[in-house]
Amino acid sequence: MSSNTILLDTGVLYALGDRKDAHNLDAKAIMLRCLKGDFGSPFVVDYVMLETLTLFQQRGISSVIDEMLKFIRLNKIAILFMNEVNFNEATKLMLEETKEILSLADSSQIVVSKEMRIGTIATFDQTLANFFDKSIGKGYYELLNEKEKGHLLKSTRNL
Repeated sequence: MSSNTILLDTGVLYALGDRKDAHNLDAKAIMLRCLKGDFGSPFVVDYVMLETLTLFQQRGISSVIDEMLKFIRLNKIAILFMNEVNFNEATKLMLEETKEILSLADSSQIVVSKEMRIGTIATFDQTLANFFDKSIGKGYYELLNEKEKGHLLKSTRNL
């Protein structure tokens, strides 16, 4: 892998599926650019999918789960599955005593990004973003030009 890839974090996927989320437009703008290929191939770690789908269920919007899975498949967003070695590294990172508090999903993304040399992440979590060369997230909708904003609002009216 290289700089032509981007990891998608839980917050971005969750906000994409929850219209009431404060970052919904940012998530849609990020996905618009991802699907246009602006960041290369989008990837998501399996633990991020687990965390995202669980959040939908716990917050009473489980109806979004099927749509999210269809979206992932339709847009050929690759799911990276953790192996035992990566799991052990991620749990070690999560449990290390540092100033940063990382979930297992966050730690798994850091481990996978190092192994696959993925330097970019789409996240609303600044703690996680600090572990990457480049991040996109909060305020991304405002970076779109007016034509893109109009297209985005029109094409995602029912989402």
